[in-house]
Amino acid sequence: MLIAPEEYRLFADLVKRVVLLEVLERVLERDFRTIANTPVKMRRPIGKALEEIRKRVARDALNARRELRRIGGEIIEVRQLSDVREVKARFRGFLHTQRYVNEWLRSECEETFLHQLSSQDFCSVSEAGPVEPSRRMEYNESK
Repeated sequence: MLIAPEEYRLFADLVKRVVLLEVLERVLERDFRTIANTPVKMRRPIGKALEEIRKRVARDALNARRELRRIGGEIIEVRQLSDVREVKARFRGFLHTQRYVNEWLRSECEETFLHQLSSQDFCSVSEAGPVEPSRRMEYNESK
């Protein structure tokens, strides 16, 4: 049985997405711990933002894994080598090996993080809720 190119492309894209999101989740966990143990003035809001993004990334990775299983694919093994991450995955009875260069993964993780960061609503980071416009600091030119 041959696999249609569009079906294989969906499988390959989902494997890539799962790998990327799992790497990003680990990076965010590590950065969160680093910030928690470093003297940073804005530790709480930065930590909260990182944790929210990490949760969103974890949820997206879980959804991508579910979609991968739904189409008949599964990731068998992930190995980190010196310069690549090697992924063995099965799709419709066939075993596929894909390699992702570490620098490419880093670049994609950064882009994904920036996308998540730009979609984050930072006005609601406060425990008390969004900051009212009247309480925001405003620039006064009259001085």
